[in-house]
Amino acid sequence: MTVRRMILPRGVGILSTASACLWLVLGGCGGERAVPVGPSVPDTVAPSAPDTVVASIRITPSERAIGFLGTRFRPSAEALAADGTMLYRTAFDPGRFAWSSSAPEIASVSGESTLSNGGSTPSIAGLSDGTATITATSQGVTGRLMVTVRERARLAWSVPLEWSFAEGRVQASIRAGVAIGADGTIYVGGDDHSLHAIDRDGAPRWTFKTENLIRAPPSIGADGTIYVPSHDGRLYAVNRDGSERWSVVVMRPPPGFEDSRAAVDSPPSIGPDGAIYVLGRGLFAINPDGSIRWHFHSGTSGYRTTPILGADGNVYLGSGVAVTALDAQGRVLWDYTPGDAWDLSPARRRVLASPAIGVDGRIVATSFSFTDGGTIHGIVETESANGGYAGSPWPTQRGNRANTGRTGG
Repeated sequence: MTVRRMILPRGVGILSTASACLWLVLGGCGGERAVPVGPSVPDTVAPSAPDTVVASIRITPSERAIGFLGTRFRPSAEALAADGTMLYRTAFDPGRFAWSSSAPEIASVSGESTLSNGGSTPSIAGLSDGTATITATSQGVTGRLMVTVRERARLAWSVPLEWSFAEGRVQASIRAGVAIGADGTIYVGGDDHSLHAIDRDGAPRWTFKTENLIRAPPSIGADGTIYVPSHDGRLYAVNRDGSERWSVVVMRPPPGFEDSRAAVDSPPSIGPDGAIYVLGRGLFAINPDGSIRWHFHSGTSGYRTTPILGADGNVYLGSGVAVTALDAQGRVLWDYTPGDAWDLSPARRRVLASPAIGVDGRIVATSFSFTDGGTIHGIVETESANGGYAGSPWPTQRGNRANTGRTGG
């Protein structure tokens, strides 16, 4: 996100609304930001009056590769004396540098962009394949920045998710990850209380409405059923056509707070036999037909952790203050509590993330406290055959790289 500093007349306010958009990018260019390419801008930023003697100009970075056309970045320049002392720099003295591009059709130099600290610096945009030299000159001394542009990815489509109100429509926030079906359909939930199905070309297919926010990614069964938790306290099973198959209450507000949300933020896990595991008010194992197989009352709720499954049917979870292992019938095999479970001070150690099964079958988990920081724990089981990472049906939080939340891909 780019933050621009604005000075408004007295009495003028800003109304800000949260918005989100689903993006598809072909390829990938880590750390780059695509922005629309606007109208042509000057390719030279002129300097102001000269200052003291400058020995060299240092530009940071000295080189930059761009793989997504339209990506912009802001370099900085420093004027240095002969002994290396910085005399001035662009953030606070932008007018003392003249910026230019040797190939503005490849990499252009725009006008000054205001920084959050009140300073400003020119902006460089990659426009087409090739190489350009960006120069910053002051007092006849020049520094150089080499920009290489090669299109490696482009935006294929974007779909804004809208939220309808009596007063109109606004874009809804998206705080959950996506899951992708075998046919390429993309599923994602949003703060508009809805699960959205979007085809691989970005065309919306259908919307399934729940009664509250969706903040966890859905999971997809082998038969294409989509399982999505909602802040209305339910886990929903949704057919591929967007119709509801069933829903199960896995979380209720505490007594006396019936009007509050019952947030279910646990991404569901799906076992080899189709059983769905989800954390609500405790851990639920739910059969594919919606009936509850078993319920483990862990005494914790509301955590965004995913149950992890071993090859022997064991289930592992972070339960707030402990790492807990259950057998296939929901019976406790062991608990590891890294601190005092009854400690209510800031020193209390909390286990709020999903564990994982290592290559050698060790259970790896994390904990933290507000006073001692974080700790990583490796746990060796002496009476289990969880299969290790390769043999486990669900060794990590989302199960596989497609984020289907399903064993086997």
